[in-house]
Amino acid sequence: MQVLSAQWMPFVLYGFRRFLETGRRRSLVGGSAALVAQNLSCGYYLLFFSPFAAAYVVYELAARRRLRDWATWRAFSIAAVVVGAMTLPFLLPYLSVRDSGVGVRSLGEISMFSADVHAFATAPGWSWLWGERLDTFLRPEGEAFPGLSVLGLAAVGILAGLAGRWPSIRQALVRGIRRSTGGNRRAPGVDGRPYLRHGHRPDDRGIPGADPRRLGWSLGKRAACCYARSCWRRRL
Repeated sequence: MQVLSAQWMPFVLYGFRRFLETGRRRSLVGGSAALVAQNLSCGYYLLFFSPFAAAYVVYELAARRRLRDWATWRAFSIAAVVVGAMTLPFLLPYLSVRDSGVGVRSLGEISMFSADVHAFATAPGWSWLWGERLDTFLRPEGEAFPGLSVLGLAAVGILAGLAGRWPSIRQALVRGIRRSTGGNRRAPGVDGRPYLRHGHRPDDRGIPGADPRRLGWSLGKRAACCYARSCWRRRL
């Protein structure tokens, strides 16, 4: 049941991001308190999520070009010390019990119960809808299918994000198409007939022909580059 207690994660990321956006210490305190609550809710997430939260902070600072903002680093360092000081007293009894040899798993048990990506396509056997349909990875603790509710909410979030960025995506696609086809610039073809610069070439009969794979790769690459540049400029 402890792995279900992941509700504090978004509050951690939200608090840290709001602190970087507004500079309010209240947001940093809220994110740090949520991280403490997450650490005390699940030992797995204490080990797995804490490094991710630190990496997220570094990413946000790099995206804002504030890696040399020592005041912000000092604030996050103080927050990290406070989070560690509030978490450590609850870890010491666990470590003392572990040192006594109680509940220590062998390497074989750790390997047997390790996570696998196939588990996300495996539903519990007691599920009347998915139990017999999603049986990809049948083994102990190998049933991690999240259910349609989680997948549906994730799809809604992705669609909402794409809808908000659709103008930028459309502009990037237009730029990619123009650059991939050379815009208004055309290279001379056979018999003076022009053909597109990228992805098009005259065939053996001298008639302008197209290479769909090359054209598709060129369009995708240029559209992705244009979209990445537009997103980066908006952040600046």
